[in-house]
Amino acid sequence: MSYLKLKSLKLGIPLLILFFLNSCSLTSDDEKDQTLDVELLKQHWVHSHEENVDENGYIHPVNGIYRPSDYKEFPFAWFRMQYKFFEEGDAEFYYLAPNDGHYFKPAKWEVNTENRLLTITDTSSQMSDNPNFMIKELTKNKLVLEQIEEIR
Repeated sequence: MSYLKLKSLKLGIPLLILFFLNSCSLTSDDEKDQTLDVELLKQHWVHSHEENVDENGYIHPVNGIYRPSDYKEFPFAWFRMQYKFFEEGDAEFYYLAPNDGHYFKPAKWEVNTENRLLTITDTSSQMSDNPNFMIKELTKNKLVLEQIEEIR
C-alpha cells in the first residue's frame, strides 16, 4: 500500500509542477495581445448596443463592441454608430445630422500599432475634434473601442 502512495506521489509532484509552470507566465495577457493585425480592421463595423450595456443600464453611443455588418441582423435602433475602414487609410463613418438624417461621411483613419491608438479624421469638415480610440480588442468578428481624450 505504501508503495502505491509513493508511486502516486512521484507521478503527482511532477504533474503539479508542470501545471504550475504552465499557469505562470513571464508576460501578462495584456502584453501578449499587443500585436495588432490591422488587416482585420478593414471592413464595415456596426456598434452592437445589445452587448454594450454597463451595470447601470447605460449604452455609450460610441464606445464598446462593434461587429461586422454581416455578423447578424441587428435589431432596430434610432441610431447605430458604424465605421467602414478601407485600404490606404480611407474610411467612412455613419453620421447623425441635426435633422435626424443618417448618412456616411468620408474620413481617413490611421492606427499606431504600438499603443493601439486609432484616429479617425472627418475629411468633409474643418472640425478639429476628431475622435481617438484605444483598440481594446480586434478579431475577425469583434472590435472593442474606447474613446480617449485627444493626445497632445
